[in-house]
Amino acid sequence: MEATQTRGYSQNLKQTNRNDYVKLFPTAYITYNPNDKNSLSLTYSRRIRRPNFDYLNPFVIRTSPYYYSEGNPFLKPSTINNLELSYVRNQKWVSSVYYSQVSDFSQELAILDQDTNITRSTPLNYANTYQLGISTYYNFNRWTWWNSFTGFNTNYQNVKSKTDIINSIDGYNAYIYSNNDFTLNKSKTTFFSINYGLQLPGRYQIFNISTMNILDVSMKFLFLNKKLTLTVTGQDLLNGQKSLIIYESNSIKTTFKRYGDTRGFKISFSYKFGNKELKTTHQRSFGNEDDRDRVN
Repeated sequence: MEATQTRGYSQNLKQTNRNDYVKLFPTAYITYNPNDKNSLSLTYSRRIRRPNFDYLNPFVIRTSPYYYSEGNPFLKPSTINNLELSYVRNQKWVSSVYYSQVSDFSQELAILDQDTNITRSTPLNYANTYQLGISTYYNFNRWTWWNSFTGFNTNYQNVKSKTDIINSIDGYNAYIYSNNDFTLNKSKTTFFSINYGLQLPGRYQIFNISTMNILDVSMKFLFLNKKLTLTVTGQDLLNGQKSLIIYESNSIKTTFKRYGDTRGFKISFSYKFGNKELKTTHQRSFGNEDDRDRVN
């Protein structure tokens, strides 16, 4: 259970905004193991997602005569209900069917006034959302020199609008990924990794998003009795984090391109001091791990 009280004051607007609420965030799960090779589990949880402070600040920032942004002091936190049924086979193959419902979903939206051609960007609790999906992945480790972690995730999303600015809408999206680690010599001092992810074109909330992909490649070398580590990494080598996003607000279709420049090259060194044969027998616990997980 969480009891929250907030008070925000805008000196610019001479305005005070308060929130006062008590909410429950339980977690419940049950697991059935018919034998050593099979496991079935059912999990339910309720979580909270709070808006950033910038989203609550009503101060107006104008970047041009036709565009300005402002926070929304009346923005409410979103509550998320999750239900998941999972099946595990041989600790290698994991498949899940999941359902998620978000109340008061919030996001920053650019809203164009057709009479003035002025765009206002502000966060809104604009919808309740519902998601039903399946995911599966397989951990392949038959050979000692190759470990592969491959899977996909696909889901159906339904957005029930709570405002006249946004229409109710639904759609699908899917994601495929494969992470592969290779040991290149018997002494286990040289390693190669290649990871690839593909986001298929689909819908996320009210946004229709084009295809994106990411490819990371790395080499790792161990020296000086495996105390010195050299890692060379190429990130987003295909420069595939460029997406075309389309959505509609206030009956106006908006199209924009988003480019996150994550392509890069990195070299790192690390060295282990001391006796590597020593083993730690005590693990520190802070005692509030459940609360920390709930907040996250």
